[in-house]
Amino acid sequence: MSRASGDVFEYYFAFVLCISNVQPSDNYTRNKISRLVGKLDSPWDISITDRRSLVHMISKFLSKFEGMTSFAMKADNSGVNADTSDISIMQETGTSINISLKRNNCSAKHQRPSNLEGQMNITNYSSAYKTLNDYWFSQLSVYTQFCQIDKDTKLSMLRDFNELYAGHINANQHRKSDLLDFLTSNKIKNKYIVKWENHHLSIYNCAKLNVPDTMYAEVRDNYITLEFFDAECEVILEVTCRLHTAKKDVTKNLSIKYDTKIANMEKVYDLRVI
Repeated sequence: MSRASGDVFEYYFAFVLCISNVQPSDNYTRNKISRLVGKLDSPWDISITDRRSLVHMISKFLSKFEGMTSFAMKADNSGVNADTSDISIMQETGTSINISLKRNNCSAKHQRPSNLEGQMNITNYSSAYKTLNDYWFSQLSVYTQFCQIDKDTKLSMLRDFNELYAGHINANQHRKSDLLDFLTSNKIKNKYIVKWENHHLSIYNCAKLNVPDTMYAEVRDNYITLEFFDAECEVILEVTCRLHTAKKDVTKNLSIKYDTKIANMEKVYDLRVI
């Protein structure tokens, strides 16, 4: 949760755990809480009344769990290993409650198209990606920043990378479970998505999804629509992946990544609102 608004949410979640005698489990967590305190003076901080309301809602959500002993805040790169949780809470039973915090959005991943081999556990993609990257860098190297490039050229570049990414997804149906696991942390047990929006918490219980029978990725300019289907061709999961430039500078390794959202969240996971 890199945005200031997300930092504020993350801090108050950790605050409620601490006042409930659930202590940080490691130095990374303790140091991160200290860093987050500095974000509370940002424009995204909230009024005293809203703080009390948020603390009450978080407390109500956590009250359903018994035997919480400690918690750990996850580093931003934990998603590389198919774990999109922001906080893991340890219990006396040895199990953990894994929570992904969202502020006004339901993003699933911010994956880079350059790493599809790792995302799907496939081969023969990286060389094709490098060839396309080198081609587009040769076309764009006269510019120093992406903002100098005209809209049609930039869109054409993004479309080419989407075609490559989607093509390898569709050609590797035997790796559909790997991609599903990467995008949704499907192997992580006891996982919840907690979204804070419009003075309410939406709680999504992320029960494990069934193994899909097929998947299909369709390119729509700078977007990819990716669907996973069961044996009856019913949609298990639908995600949208918007490809965009991640840095302002044009560099030899073009910095592009996806903003990936679950399009049918309410149909996939059990929802309750606090």
